[in-house]
Amino acid sequence: MSVNKNKDTKKVVNENKYTNFHIIIEALKSNKNVNVDIDKLIKYFSKLGDYWLILHNKDLDKEKEGVLKRPHFHITISLKNRDRKSTFLNKISSALSIDQETITITNIYDLTAMIRYLIHQDDDAKTAYDPFLVKTNNKPFYEMCILRNNVIVDVNYLAHAVCLSKGNRYTIMKSIGIENYIRYRPALLDLLNEYYQGNLSSTEMFKSDRL
Repeated sequence: MSVNKNKDTKKVVNENKYTNFHIIIEALKSNKNVNVDIDKLIKYFSKLGDYWLILHNKDLDKEKEGVLKRPHFHITISLKNRDRKSTFLNKISSALSIDQETITITNIYDLTAMIRYLIHQDDDAKTAYDPFLVKTNNKPFYEMCILRNNVIVDVNYLAHAVCLSKGNRYTIMKSIGIENYIRYRPALLDLLNEYYQGNLSSTEMFKSDRL
């Protein structure tokens, strides 16, 4: 038995750590007629980093025409501290008293795309959800992600993107879209220079009346 335990321990140790995860949690606890408390989800995930959460209760089952899927929560999170997928799964299950069988967790590389997926923004074949339904503790970045194709790009918008990304160019590309990044690259480089000199710190310059 000790050999198997050592193998399992070695597997966990060798598992990569990640910052961004997408989690799906069944809204109804297994073997119990008890709904998962959304307030508990919000309270738990808000302590771990930036999160974006929504309940999907109108998804259609592709295999059963006209039948809805079981309600489930989608949570996208960017952790303050990187974690292993298996370890994070154990923590979620233990902290929220939810069976692991009702939790699906994956590490993600495209945070913006995953946030847009929460409301099925780029998939017309799926049921669309109102942007107002998403719960988050980082609304500015959420707005940046879902409005990037419709917003008027000006210096305030670009400065906002630089501030939210903390000067990370890859994050800027993801949030405003590669087309906008290429088009406004000279201006972004000037803004990045201002940011690194400490002259650009406000994250309240860009306001949206859409959300």
